[in-house]
Amino acid sequence: MRFTKIRKILFVEIVLVVLILLSVGIAEAATGFKEDFSNTVLNSSWQVVSGQGRYSSTDNPGYLKYYFEGSRGSMGGWRNNYQASGGWNPSLTLIRPFDGEKWNLTAKVNYNLRAHISGSSTGAQGQSFWIAFGEGTNDYLNIYRGVDWWYSSNVYTMELVSNGVSVANFKGTPSSVGSDGWVREGYWYEITRNGENITVRFSNDGISYTNAFSGLVAESVTATQRAIIDMNLYNSVGSYVDWDYIQVTPTKGAISVTTNLASATFSVTGASSYSGSGTSWSTGDAPAGTYTITYGTVPGYNALPSETKTLTAGESITFGGTYIVIPSTKGTISVTTNLADATFSVTGASSYSGSGTSWNTGDAPAGTYMITYGTMQGYNAPSSETKTLSAGGSIAFSGTYLQSAVTPKKDTTSGKFRVGPSVTLRPVTDVIEANQDGVVELFMNNPSLNDVTLNVDARVSVPSGIHVYGESFGQAAGAGVVAGTFSVPPGTSRTIILTIKADRSARIGSHTIQFTGLYYPDENKDAYNPMSLTYSITVKEPSNKPEEPPKDAQANATPSKTPGFGVVIAIFGVFAIARLLSRK
Repeated sequence: MRFTKIRKILFVEIVLVVLILLSVGIAEAATGFKEDFSNTVLNSSWQVVSGQGRYSSTDNPGYLKYYFEGSRGSMGGWRNNYQASGGWNPSLTLIRPFDGEKWNLTAKVNYNLRAHISGSSTGAQGQSFWIAFGEGTNDYLNIYRGVDWWYSSNVYTMELVSNGVSVANFKGTPSSVGSDGWVREGYWYEITRNGENITVRFSNDGISYTNAFSGLVAESVTATQRAIIDMNLYNSVGSYVDWDYIQVTPTKGAISVTTNLASATFSVTGASSYSGSGTSWSTGDAPAGTYTITYGTVPGYNALPSETKTLTAGESITFGGTYIVIPSTKGTISVTTNLADATFSVTGASSYSGSGTSWNTGDAPAGTYMITYGTMQGYNAPSSETKTLSAGGSIAFSGTYLQSAVTPKKDTTSGKFRVGPSVTLRPVTDVIEANQDGVVELFMNNPSLNDVTLNVDARVSVPSGIHVYGESFGQAAGAGVVAGTFSVPPGTSRTIILTIKADRSARIGSHTIQFTGLYYPDENKDAYNPMSLTYSITVKEPSNKPEEPPKDAQANATPSKTPGFGVVIAIFGVFAIARLLSRK
């Protein structure tokens, strides 16, 4: 068989081999592999398609031995355009799938090819090593080492084909055929794929490499490929090839970064440099090497330490950063009052001033604070109060201004007050809860300089759902009014305790109770003075038994005697008698 005819046969279509390949099936591709043929059985990832020739994993331990046996076995039988012709049929084909667009393949092979016997040609004796890209019929790399003594042919060639067109070629200078008719020669191969770029290098000693070529495959070529071994044989004369190893190593790896903040930023430096942001980032195109991540600062969060990891080709590394909130050293101070014109100052670890019914700051340093309320005409200012603010905590001040009674002018006329009496409200408890009633005192004072009795007619306007109990007052509930009349002799005072409850119909929140009426001297009602007082109370929850008067309510209010002129005269009399006795 002539060598030129053999070359033509390589490009003839055949359906037969396609059916053979389909019947065997294509194994699932893996990213990279290492095959040193150290097992006595060929790795199951290899697909074996029967044809002319045979192989052994045991005849030369540690090697895959491919025997050139049979006759007229042609290479390229795995291609879907192969067609048997002239008695030629496909040779034994060994296929190892793998995937990836960035990898480095290394291999070591020893060729033992018999070119002639006593000067007589043995016909074609050669082996092909293919890398089929994708389906491979029109996109492949072929490395061929062969002899054909009929044509004095001793060849070592490489070819890269893309879309059916040869895009790169190499023709080497092989070793000469020995006087015994044999070619015995070893090669180391290094094939690199970086996307579309294919680079091929070879060596005869595994140390010094020669660049064969670099070329581009079609952009449409997939990331799946197959390493294929077959042969070109005219006649069986004892030729064989020992494969020492074939190894595919991915040249890139993956780096991923996760954080717990969308506002996070970071940079990754090392064999290559990257930057990213957010809660998730990754790249699958990182060269192998050592990488260090540096996280950016985020206001209000603790800084994260850098971290270093090593990326192995074909593997992946993950960096994870968790930002932690910096505990606040500041706190919140709030102030509420019942008057829009109220003023106040807060002093302590820092100082503030404010006004109105609601005020706050969220930037107060921890420490002790005291509030002082400003005075307002016609109102009694709330008492000062002190509270301690912890870091990250909050404190609240609440002040209620109470109206003060109008004090009439002095009147020495008979049946009138010499000194104006006072009628005021004194809050005791201004919050109603299930086990706590509201309590306010109606305090009446008639100075001893007066000769007339203080009479008070008081009325209490009660909001809906509120119940009021007190001496001389009737029960009031459901937006009602209760009234009471009280007398306070000169030089005495009187305190009336009012208990306030809320039933389930009462609105949760703040309520205002209005005290109105008039007071006058003795029975001189023409000399009356009007009275108008308010009291704010907060309902947090309905009272227990709101319609039952409190057990400890006053049955009677006992007037308290204020020391007057009688006491002074008695003291003066005792002093005068003692003086007279001392003179005798």
